Amino acid sequence: LSREYFSHFIVLNEGQNPAIEIEMALLDNRHQWLDTRRETILRANESLEFRPILHRPEGIYYILCQYKHIGSDTWNQTWLPLSLKRASKEGEVYVTPGELEFKFRLSTKEKIDIFLNKPK
Repeated sequence: LSREYFSHFIVLNEGQNPAIEIEMALLDNRHQWLDTRRETILRANESLEFRPILHRPEGIYYILCQYKHIGSDTWNQTWLPLSLKRASKEGEVYVTPGELEFKFRLSTKEKIDIFLNKPK
């Protein structure tokens, strides 16, 4: 019997303008995506949940949220590092979040391609 446990992360738009093309991903320590979600719009003061599967080997992972504001062609990113460690109860993991890092006005090279087949 295989049990998969996951937690949830809240993405909140604290700005005054809507965010568009919101891309969320769970990344490994090499920044390869493991689990993803995409939304087209997140209005000001709205939130959404990202529930990646966290039943994975122990180690360092990242929650990445990248988005644009309406009327802008540049991407912004929020990074949340986290460590996963096996719990004493079989099938469960401890999630220890790190400090959020914000990156604004990214170049095309800095953006991570999470969804390769999305419309341009």
